[in-house]
Amino acid sequence: MNVIFTAIFIASMVAIAIFCPDKLLSTLLGGAENAVKMSLTLFCIYAVWTGLSKLAERSGLSKGIAKGLKPVSRKIFRTDGDIANESLAMNISCNLLGLGGAATPYAVKAIGELEKEKNSFAQKLLFVINATSIQILPTTVIALRASAGSAAPADIFLPSLICTAISTAVAVIFIFVFGFAVIKRVNVYDCFTEGISEAVKFTFSLLPCLAAVFMMCVLFEQSGLADMFTRLLSPVFGFLGIPEELTKLVLIKPFSGSGSLAYLNEIIAKYGADSYVARCACVCFGSSETVFYISAVYFSGLKVKRLAMPVICVLVATFISTVMACLICKVM
Repeated sequence: MNVIFTAIFIASMVAIAIFCPDKLLSTLLGGAENAVKMSLTLFCIYAVWTGLSKLAERSGLSKGIAKGLKPVSRKIFRTDGDIANESLAMNISCNLLGLGGAATPYAVKAIGELEKEKNSFAQKLLFVINATSIQILPTTVIALRASAGSAAPADIFLPSLICTAISTAVAVIFIFVFGFAVIKRVNVYDCFTEGISEAVKFTFSLLPCLAAVFMMCVLFEQSGLADMFTRLLSPVFGFLGIPEELTKLVLIKPFSGSGSLAYLNEIIAKYGADSYVARCACVCFGSSETVFYISAVYFSGLKVKRLAMPVICVLVATFISTVMACLICKVM
């Protein structure tokens, strides 16, 4: 990530300094401003779900889920550790709800526990599951489309019948978790606000990364390098059925979630939330992950080696899912 970021940042700065030096400072400031705006949007999303997650944890619901999933975890991840199983259960649950940011702390904790067991197989499997972005409710994308005025923000998932089921499922989840917490005599208000405070910390921890990546993305575009790569790869992507407008999103998603989220927001604003291009972008975003970022965060400081094969498998799977996403959006 460091090499890619540095190369793009320096190349873009050199290009913009040569061809339009008067735009350099305003471009950097604009990127930082966009990062702050995006942070506020992300905070609103994370505040709700981290509060709910804290209630599930404090009421013992997460332990119950872990206990129920233990037979499955034992077979899939080959682990008997209680802490590892609880963290795995919460990570997978958050990912199914489309909460990649909320899932990350649980994944890091699970990988640390699996490291104590020297279970490298389970670590790599968890990485592949997270990096391929398995989720039932793509909440982040749905929230962005709703804020952009989409007539049916959840139609990127399935037709309207299932969209209604999703809305119902969200309501049921909230009622169930809150009700379970009350039965267990948990102080709902204090616990929920404690979860929101974690969302504040998490959002502010993202701000430096968001600012840096937004600056890189804006520089990359203003310098003309983005257009050059788009022109080079567009014929190949077009042959495979991927719209030209999605080239930047496809290229940057494996490296940066915040950067790709910025491009997604831009596509929705430019073409409309219900356009074919925006729907393709939303599905592609929701069905892929920041492969290199996840590998760096999950395995930082650990002794896990030979990650090349899992990373290559995930990248190939991500590209195939992008092609399929565009095809499905064209048909549905």
